[in-house]
Amino acid sequence: MSSRIVVKNLPRSVTAEQLKAKFAEKGTVTDVQLKYTPEGKFRRFAFIGYHREDQAKAALDYFNNSFVFNSRIKVEICSNLGDTNKPKSWSKYAPDSFAYQKLHNIEPTQDFNKEKLPSKKENKKSKQKTSDPLLNELVEKHKDDPTFSDFLQLHGKNVSQILPASNDEDETEDTEEGDESSTNQIAHADISDMEYLKLKAKSSQEDIKQESVAPKVVSHKRQYHTIVVKNLPPGVKKKDLKAYFKPLPLASVRVPQGFLGMAYIGFKDEKNCNKALNKNKSFWQNKQLNIYKYSKDNSALYNNQSNNDTNNNKEDNREKQWKQQEDSVKNAEDIAESGRIFVRNLSYMVTEDDLTKQFEKYGPLAEVILPIDKETEKTKGFALVTYVMPEHAALSYQNLDGTVFLGRMLHLIPGKPKENEGYGGGSSLNEGSSFKTAKAKTLKKSAGHVHTWNSLFLGTNAIAEAMAEAYNASKADILSGSGAATRLAMGETEIVEKTRTFLEENGVRLDAFNQVVEARSKTVILVKNLPYKTSPDELKALFEPFGDLGRVLIPPYGITGLVEFLHKAGAKAAFNALAYTKFKETPLYLEWAPDGTFIGQKENKKKKKTKEEEEEENVEVCGRGRGGFENQVNFNPV
Repeated sequence: MSSRIVVKNLPRSVTAEQLKAKFAEKGTVTDVQLKYTPEGKFRRFAFIGYHREDQAKAALDYFNNSFVFNSRIKVEICSNLGDTNKPKSWSKYAPDSFAYQKLHNIEPTQDFNKEKLPSKKENKKSKQKTSDPLLNELVEKHKDDPTFSDFLQLHGKNVSQILPASNDEDETEDTEEGDESSTNQIAHADISDMEYLKLKAKSSQEDIKQESVAPKVVSHKRQYHTIVVKNLPPGVKKKDLKAYFKPLPLASVRVPQGFLGMAYIGFKDEKNCNKALNKNKSFWQNKQLNIYKYSKDNSALYNNQSNNDTNNNKEDNREKQWKQQEDSVKNAEDIAESGRIFVRNLSYMVTEDDLTKQFEKYGPLAEVILPIDKETEKTKGFALVTYVMPEHAALSYQNLDGTVFLGRMLHLIPGKPKENEGYGGGSSLNEGSSFKTAKAKTLKKSAGHVHTWNSLFLGTNAIAEAMAEAYNASKADILSGSGAATRLAMGETEIVEKTRTFLEENGVRLDAFNQVVEARSKTVILVKNLPYKTSPDELKALFEPFGDLGRVLIPPYGITGLVEFLHKAGAKAAFNALAYTKFKETPLYLEWAPDGTFIGQKENKKKKKTKEEEEEENVEVCGRGRGGFENQVNFNPV
């Protein structure tokens, strides 16, 4: 079952917006494609894609044999590209149809079976069977009535068009019998021999007159001065040729069927014909015309050339088929080497989970990149899928290319492999790169590894600055002396406690950090090793260029923060770009937060505090903290 349908017999005036509005009654429409000829003529059918297969099935059941304006439409489920079970194409615009192959002088494919076409006799028999017997009886009854004949003549018909046609053998027999009966009537008529001879002479004279008229018509046609126009633009019609050669009067214009880019034009006098020849080598719609005078010699030459062109078309068709097969094999080989697939023609409503579910059927995925447009906040219609094992990527390409996914036809091409750059990346260092640069690249590559994560990491320098400000001392006093390690440990404990309280009040589930992490969030990043007193606005300005942000939380002292992205693509881009980069002279340590970090919407159960309560609380905290440090730590500055 497919999530894409084809709608046939549409009215010529219908638009894509009207179709989308009508078919959206049965589901979410992801794609609407009206099909046109190269000349811009609507072919009266369209493809419509739905988000789910059940929606397409509901649309098929509801809209099939219904009306759009005054046209009864036919709805069918669309087949995948290359599906061997799909119906044979019959349109002259479809490359795999017999009509297209005949028009372009291409050998019919082997799967075309002429035996399936009904013969003329079968068609005539079917017409006889389906004709109305009551109508035939009435026509037979009144066919000799002159009033009925006048009525048919007024409508441009005759009795033979209404009565069911008989087969060819019956027609020839009737004609011969009719001729014989007319001759017998004259022979057996009650007239004298002299009158009989006069009638025969009169009929023979009429036959001679009719025969003498025919050569005059032929001789009149031969008086035309004909030119041959080749290399015409596609889709040129007789009226276009008349407009191009204007103001020259064209006596006849003939565009032969089966020969593309060619026409015969006749002139009554040689003077206008020579003027038309002056347009030889002129350009028309980026096509250089080839115009020459028609003669028997170049006609024979053209016949030979047309045969050569036919052979060339057959060879070109074979070359195209070989080229398509070579490209397909090459794409499969490239994908088998890189393990990456570039996916095009995606629905703008697709999510990373949809892609993962579709592509992981053929093997485990290493990465799925789905870019998001910052203005529309929708996907850009393409994605990059990377497999852990390259052979799984090749298998996915062979099975999914040209299939329907969320109402659209997937187009898969090889993705560009990632460059193995940097120290320890399996390749040599780039020229001019230092060990420090190479080491930084190595750290960036290992940023996503689980074993490098430490959620409780706090920078020593930031702790020292926080303690120095809290106790009105210098960093040298905090970091010097025999009790420096103890002081830093107690300061870190106090910072962690305040951070914990702040995060709980802002809807963060701290149990997720304490338990064994089974899954990591793809939108929430834990930012560590921030400089002391980093503000939320600074952190927001740092991460906002990569995508739309949700919540940005920075606890007291501003040493650690949480950044939430609305889309996975933005979070991943920020993580890859900012990991181990410098922010105010300190490297940023990034970690994917555990899945389910946020409980939900922020709930402020705490009432607003007055200034006096805040001041009293600050005094109590500072006094308790300072008293604790002074009682337990010997503050002896060096």
